[in-house]
Amino acid sequence: MNSVKQKMYRLRLRQIMLILAIERFGSVIRAAQSLNMSQPAATRMLKEAELNLGVRLFERSGGATRPTAHGRILCAYGKKIEQQLLCAGDDLDMVTSAQTRMTIGTLTAGAAFILPKTIERLQAVNPRIAFRIVEGKIDSLVHDIRTGEIDFLICRAEEVEKFSDMDFIPLYDEINKPFVRKDHPILNADISEQYIKYKWILPPIGTLSRDTVDRDFRSASLEPPVAAVETYSFFSCEPLLLSTDLIAVMPAQITWRPIVSSHLRSFEFPFEATPWTVGVVSLKAAHRPEAYQLFLSELVKVAGMSA
Repeated sequence: MNSVKQKMYRLRLRQIMLILAIERFGSVIRAAQSLNMSQPAATRMLKEAELNLGVRLFERSGGATRPTAHGRILCAYGKKIEQQLLCAGDDLDMVTSAQTRMTIGTLTAGAAFILPKTIERLQAVNPRIAFRIVEGKIDSLVHDIRTGEIDFLICRAEEVEKFSDMDFIPLYDEINKPFVRKDHPILNADISEQYIKYKWILPPIGTLSRDTVDRDFRSASLEPPVAAVETYSFFSCEPLLLSTDLIAVMPAQITWRPIVSSHLRSFEFPFEATPWTVGVVSLKAAHRPEAYQLFLSELVKVAGMSA
């Protein structure tokens, strides 16, 4: 005897929508009305689904139609299918209404200024360009740019220099700085002596940013600080910095954000921090529509403004 799992392919999407509607309304009649079907047609469709699966999906109880154990399981998964279809519809609408949909990956917090500013400028020129911003690890983002899931990637030169199939356009030089709330006690202390007494927010272990921080401290014969939190996200750092004595290492360019300049302060490391080059990466020989060329042009201009 075949299992229910082996019979699932027999279900049609319309049947799943009917099953969800019956569960939602507790009535075949009202479910049929919501789907612009006749009650006899809905009843036949439900019976066909139950026959194909070989299980009972609903039963009458207290004047209402309620799902059985099999029906409840199918409805739970059916709702996920319905949600995914709605998301797909949103994406299709976006593609239909926009001339171009562009996906940009980013690895650096410094891009938190130039990317929004570039999008703002492009929207003023062509509001029908749609954008999707993706954050992730370098390996997954490089894979996505090769498969066409991502159009551009903003990252450090060192992170992609080994990939011969990538074009890299330098945008600006970035450097790490420590950030604290504006009344943090370390601002009036000897940094080289007091830094070790505080917990820090650092880039994740194994990333180029973290390696750079640790290497700079050791090169100055100083012990790297202890990480209480590991993250790239400014949005995770900000509330922690404002409410605690934590110290966060972030790109100096984050001061372009008004909230940073208003509520947070940066200070110098007790050594000269290592700078690096941030740029935009795309696949070599990739076809670039006019909107893509416009994005690159505006990105370079915004980076120049912030230098």
